Amino acid sequence: MTGGSTTGGTGLLVPYCYSSDNQAVEFVPAAGLGVSFTGGGDAVQVFASRPEQQIVAATSDLPGQRGVFGNWLCFDSVPRPNRVSATNLVGNFPEVFVTTMDGRLYERRGFTNVWGAWSEFNRPLPDSRITDVHVASAVRTRVYVADSGHVYGTAKTRDDAAAPYDSWRHLGNPRAALVTAGVTRNGGEIVVVVDSCGTVLSSVD
Repeated sequence: MTGGSTTGGTGLLVPYCYSSDNQAVEFVPAAGLGVSFTGGGDAVQVFASRPEQQIVAATSDLPGQRGVFGNWLCFDSVPRPNRVSATNLVGNFPEVFVTTMDGRLYERRGFTNVWGAWSEFNRPLPDSRITDVHVASAVRTRVYVADSGHVYGTAKTRDDAAAPYDSWRHLGNPRAALVTAGVTRNGGEIVVVVDSCGTVLSSVD
């Protein structure tokens, strides 16, 4: 959302910073974390959501010092960000997903030496209220969300970083609050959720 304000059902967004500022930010308690590699694959990037400041912050490990991270920098404004997940697409392009406190879903993708803008990602239903997101690395990247207890999944339509995502698939209603997943060698999927009672449940396809 570089360069402007927006509303997301929670009032006017007054950002703490913009990514164009390249501003170092103090780390405060985060609501979500995601990890990917930089576009060149030579560094690890960590993304942290900061709801009170309405931003996502990012850091990466220092050249030649794997696991030694630099300052947290502004990764741009997001309205009340919550859960975060990140991956690398075909071609090693990084992609970050962020949910918001009011159940929306945003996506931002990296290109060669530049990041695109945040865009609101299509949700499974018009009244969806997403509580968690997980993006799984695969030949065709897959995205999973917990939405009002239901779990939905989608995947890239082809083996191309620029390809769109397919329609959402309903995977069940385990009363999921949190979701994570992995892709098996034969293309199957393992989806794991934490339900509203704190119980861990899994499903294998």
